[in-house]
Amino acid sequence: MRRRGFVVIIMIFVGIFGLINGYAGLRIWEWLHALAPNLNGWFFWTLLWLIGYSFVIGRFTAAYLPRPIVSLFTIVGAYWFAILQYTIPFLLFIDLIRILNQWIGILPNSFMQDPQTVTYTGTAVFILVLIILLYGVWRARNPIVVRYEVDIPKHGGTHKELHIAAVSDTHVGTINGNRRLRHMVNMVNELKPDMVLIVGDLIDDDFHPFVKQKMPDQLKSLKSNLGTYSVLGNHEYIAGHLDEYAAELEKAGVRLLVDEAVQINDSFYIIGRDDISGKAHHGRPRKPLSELVKELDPQKPLIMMDHQPYRLDEGLKAGIDLQLSGHTHRGQMYPYHFITRRTYELDWGYLYKESMHVIVSSGFGTWGPPIRVGNIPEVVSVKVRFTD
Repeated sequence: MRRRGFVVIIMIFVGIFGLINGYAGLRIWEWLHALAPNLNGWFFWTLLWLIGYSFVIGRFTAAYLPRPIVSLFTIVGAYWFAILQYTIPFLLFIDLIRILNQWIGILPNSFMQDPQTVTYTGTAVFILVLIILLYGVWRARNPIVVRYEVDIPKHGGTHKELHIAAVSDTHVGTINGNRRLRHMVNMVNELKPDMVLIVGDLIDDDFHPFVKQKMPDQLKSLKSNLGTYSVLGNHEYIAGHLDEYAAELEKAGVRLLVDEAVQINDSFYIIGRDDISGKAHHGRPRKPLSELVKELDPQKPLIMMDHQPYRLDEGLKAGIDLQLSGHTHRGQMYPYHFITRRTYELDWGYLYKESMHVIVSSGFGTWGPPIRVGNIPEVVSVKVRFTD
């Protein structure tokens, strides 16, 4: 029954996506035909549908086609998503003007249908979308360091202060490769942190590029006094091969925490929660947070990684002092931040919730289109002061 429902959802998505591609294709054809009247229609529509479904083709043929071809389909499809994202609103606006003009009759129909008018409006849309996409690519490739300072009124043992470098949502794989991961490692090392926390979605939807491109070797270069810890995100579950993934992290010197806690120098705890999406993949809910902390000393600082920033009250009730999350990308591409803002109590930034500090990162990488508009990728630097 679950599989049948999944198939129905996929079919609905493919159908709706087909309508969107068809609408965009019709308007693009009008523009290109006005520019080049001899353009072959069969060639155009074949190419459009191939590009339109290239992301889907790349995902569903990964086990059958050579890796370079799969990568090409995936990358082209990812950029096509972004092109549609910013082209469709302009096209709808132009069509709305056409409809209103038929009612009001301000401009003559001969002007609206003139090939020169179509050429100018289409070219204007092309230039505007190109500017947005070029900015988005530049923005995605230029992350910044976001700095926070928090006070935890507990004794930190041998540590009066703790400097954490946290990064989430790197999404390395087919689209974001070794260069991207190396950039992240270099930014983290420049901070000279005491500890590095990787807050989920280190890899994208496919585990194989992570291994074949030897990405774990980049993680071996992370430098800190107290080590590197990580948790699972929803995309690790999508990618699968979790045992192999954990083994690769271990070889790279990264400890994966899945519903477990580790005490650092008898001073404070790092808690790593299983991702909430895990139940959909292996059928088991993650452990209640109350169960994770019941054996811990509540007098010591409790620092928790939870990839998705849901149910912040749960952390508050469990006595968590600092929660670090990611997942939201802060919408990644405008205007989706309006959705994440309404979905989460905190979709990005800092929140002091009674006695608990919460920090949600916009992430370092990108999912799908390697583009960010309306937000900035980041590495998070947290200076923790133990003030008791």
